[in-house]
Amino acid sequence: MNKIVIVGHPLSGYEEVETLLNACGMATAQPSRREGYMPGQISTTLCKVHSAAPLSQLETDDQIQQIEAGPVWHGMALDLMLGNLEQPFWGWADPQSIYLLNYWRDLDPSITFILVYDRPHSVLTQASAAEAASLSPETLSQRTRNWAAYNAALLHFFHRNPQRCLLVHSQQVRESASSYLQQVRARIDAPWSERMEQLSAPETPAPQTAAEDAPAAQDNSVSENNNIDPNDTWYETPSQATGQPSSNHPTATQALATVSSAPTADQSPHPAPPPHP
Repeated sequence: MNKIVIVGHPLSGYEEVETLLNACGMATAQPSRREGYMPGQISTTLCKVHSAAPLSQLETDDQIQQIEAGPVWHGMALDLMLGNLEQPFWGWADPQSIYLLNYWRDLDPSITFILVYDRPHSVLTQASAAEAASLSPETLSQRTRNWAAYNAALLHFFHRNPQRCLLVHSQQVRESASSYLQQVRARIDAPWSERMEQLSAPETPAPQTAAEDAPAAQDNSVSENNNIDPNDTWYETPSQATGQPSSNHPTATQALATVSSAPTADQSPHPAPPPHP
């Protein structure tokens, strides 16, 4: 039985990754057999019992401590497994699982984690136009610290469990689903649907016209469609995004500075990253 847990910041676009995998054969999680809990309800219960801070209140990565649930709480997860016993391949997405990565990792060795991130600009781009226009500098600074804290914890888990994880940039998934799915298929041996075969087929480049074949002048500016190399955005620290000093968050900043060296699901590995602090 194969299982996937998709984890990402609430503004990361993780839902799109889940929708794509559902279309390719990953079944939606069914409720647990006895209590009828969905995976997100199990997360909510464990976070409440262990007094985990609400995701919206996170400002430093040391606020995210992995929940060490006692054996008394394992029954909920095991009951979830029983409720999905007839499904050979299933999974779910849950931002709150940032607190439960070790919990699920240790509970079931067949779980693969897909860790989804997006650019820090998502704190603005995911907001409505009216909300974005009304954000105060203090609120923007808090949201950027929140983004940095969450993603630093995500990266911390990735570095310690590279064989169980895929690190995914949601923008690249949107722009090149086939490349992403090829990596997923190579990593996860699961009963994928025919739709996976179709979507993961190598993309055929469109024929170029004579004008397109001609050398173009180099332009280092951002294109009109905002197609920025997502690797570059990980170098943007909270101080660059908000104009505020980030010395109070060295752990998050250092982590974000190394993420572009981590092998993602849609790019070949870079040279080995420095050890995570």
